[in-house]
Amino acid sequence: MKFSTNRHGVKLLLVSLLVLLADQVTKYLCDGASYSLWGDVVWIDYTTNTGASFGMFKGHGTLFIILAVIVGLIMLYLICTDGFSSSIFFKIALVIMMGGILGNLVDRLIFGYVRDFIYLKAIDFAVFNIADMAICIGTVMLVIFMLFVYKDEDDWIEEIKREEEERLNKNVVADRDGIEDAEKELHKVSRSIKRSQKREEKNVDKEIRMD
Repeated sequence: MKFSTNRHGVKLLLVSLLVLLADQVTKYLCDGASYSLWGDVVWIDYTTNTGASFGMFKGHGTLFIILAVIVGLIMLYLICTDGFSSSIFFKIALVIMMGGILGNLVDRLIFGYVRDFIYLKAIDFAVFNIADMAICIGTVMLVIFMLFVYKDEDDWIEEIKREEEERLNKNVVADRDGIEDAEKELHKVSRSIKRSQKREEKNVDKEIRMD
C-alpha cells in the first residue's frame, strides 16, 4: 500500500464538517423541545447524556473525550493517506463516523455532556442524535467494507503484483536473449577479425618470400 497523501481523502473531510454542522444545528434547534414528529413513532424529546452513544456507559465523560481524540487522530491518518486502503468507500465511512465523533466531542468539551433529542417512542428506544446516527452508519459501512470490499481490493492488488512480476520476468528473459544475441554477434565479429588478420599475415609472408 502507498503511504502518500490521498487528495480525495482530504477533500472528503468536508463531509465530516457537514455532519458536525448538521449535528450541532439540530441540537441547537431542539434544545429543550418535546413534541411528536410522527405520531407516537418518532418524538423530539430533548435530554442530556454523560455516557456514550444511545445513553450507554453514563458518567465516563473524560474517558470518552480521550478515546474520541485518539480515534479521531487515527481516522484522520487513514482518511488522508493510503496507509490502510485507498478505497473511496472506506474513506467515506470514516469521514461520516468522524463527523459523528466530533459532534459529540464538541458537546462534551463545551457542556460536559451530550445533547440528545431523537426518540423512537414506538419501540421505546434510547434517545439519540445526528452524531450517533452518523457513527452507526459509518460503522455499518466499515463492516460492509471489511466483509466484501477489502478482500476484493487485496485480490486486485495481488493480481497487479503478479502481472508486474510477469512483466519483469519477460523483460529479464528478453534482456538475456538480447545479451546472448549480442555475444553471438561479437563472436562472429571476433572470428571475422581473426580471419582477416590471418589473411594479412599470409600476404605479408608472400611479399617477404618474393623479395
